[in-house]
Amino acid sequence: MHKKKATVRYMFFDPKDIKYFKPVELQTKNGLRGHIKDSLGTHGLMKCYFNDHIKHNDVVCMHLYRRVYPKWFEGAWD
Repeated sequence: MHKKKATVRYMFFDPKDIKYFKPVELQTKNGLRGHIKDSLGTHGLMKCYFNDHIKHNDVVCMHLYRRVYPKWFEGAWD
């Protein structure tokens, strides 16, 4: 960790996964937001940038889905 940059490990185990999830926004338990810059090596390490200073005990999370409710269609319930 160095100010707004952090090397995150144990989230992914393959560089292909990091490349696939690169557009998804990261969030920490303390409310910081960030994004993946690139993959480091072949074991799933990644370089991430955040909007403010990150601490050593902060946990990085990634939202992988969002609940979407279906539109109400009257014809389906008759």
